[in-house]
Amino acid sequence: MKLVGARNAGAEYFLTPADNCAAAAADTPDGLTLIKVNTIGDARKSLEKLRAGDTKALPSCSKG
Repeated sequence: MKLVGARNAGAEYFLTPADNCAAAAADTPDGLTLIKVNTIGDARKSLEKLRAGDTKALPSCSKG
């Protein structure tokens, strides 16, 4: 529900704990990209990459 709510609110990216990636990837709405994070530091770095437009360098979740 969080993913659907985020996408409905206009989100294009969603920070996802690494341990939840497989489950989240199974139900990701179209147009929403999951970004895998292990720590708050990972989240910060990912946000910096998003701001810089460096989306290819973002760690993503995949269906597992």
